[in-house]
Amino acid sequence: MEPTTDLGAKIQKEGVAYAGFGLVYEKFVFSEVASRLVKEFSLRTVCEYPANNLMGNNSDVFNGCEITRLAAGANEERKFDLVWNFCEFEQADDPTCLIKKAAELSNGLVLVVTQNIRNPGVLIHRLYHALRIQRWDHGRLSRMSYNAVKSRIKKERFEVIETGAFDLPWFILDVYESGKFLRKLILDAGTNERSLRKSVFEEWPMWIRSWLAHHHYVLFRVRLTHHDHNEA
Repeated sequence: MEPTTDLGAKIQKEGVAYAGFGLVYEKFVFSEVASRLVKEFSLRTVCEYPANNLMGNNSDVFNGCEITRLAAGANEERKFDLVWNFCEFEQADDPTCLIKKAAELSNGLVLVVTQNIRNPGVLIHRLYHALRIQRWDHGRLSRMSYNAVKSRIKKERFEVIETGAFDLPWFILDVYESGKFLRKLILDAGTNERSLRKSVFEEWPMWIRSWLAHHHYVLFRVRLTHHDHNEA
């Protein structure tokens, strides 16, 4: 059985565009990252562990691959070309254990996607929760960066291949449900996936994207080799 987090349940209830279109757009731009990885590393099997439903079926962006989605703690003997997770690192009780489990499931590659604490909207949203006396359900702020992921990976002596940042829509701030007012600023067509266009901000230099993107990611190799090393 695949898990649904509290946040995931809220999204399913209110629709994938509930966070100021963020979830529709972020899946759209993440699909470009996924497609590149499929081609670059000739991926055939992909496992999402632990799986959640923050973008609907998160893993359907890995077109042409055999997809497996596993709940946290699931037992699985098979190994996969790529094991990945989306915004689970900052939610995990033990992030090192999460990374180790993902590595055990992998034939070689693991991809960890987190939120980005550097985006000013995250702290604005934290304040929004405090003012409304709402429980913070988006994970630990200290783990919302590729640096936090890399520090755990390096302790396990895995090889970081690539770091990156994506999801810079026109409204920049990552404000989650506190950004509902943004939906009033543009037509409903803005949430139509067929009308989506990649923001020009996605092409900004990495040092800018690392501060303003809504998400960071780290791709690492479980078995060390001497090629394909392209850390950003």
